[in-house]
Amino acid sequence: LYKRIKMLVPISVVCPTHKGNKKLPKLINSILNNTVKPNEIIICGTNINDIKCLNQKGIKFIVSSISNQSYQRKLAIKKSKNQLILLTD
Repeated sequence: LYKRIKMLVPISVVCPTHKGNKKLPKLINSILNNTVKPNEIIICGTNINDIKCLNQKGIKFIVSSISNQSYQRKLAIKKSKNQLILLTD
């Protein structure tokens, strides 16, 4: 059933972050340990150094010049390819 859901509705997870290099690995592991895995994970942050902790494939990182959570979320949603978008804070 879970595989069927994923096939019917591609899923994206969008996460705005600011200096999240300590918390991002835990978040990503939590997402990937779920039964239904997203087709893409998009992290939008202000710090290029956050990308160093993202060594897994299938994760997109967008650098934002503005450290505003709403702005980062909208920016990441625009880059999403999928129909169903899940947001984290």
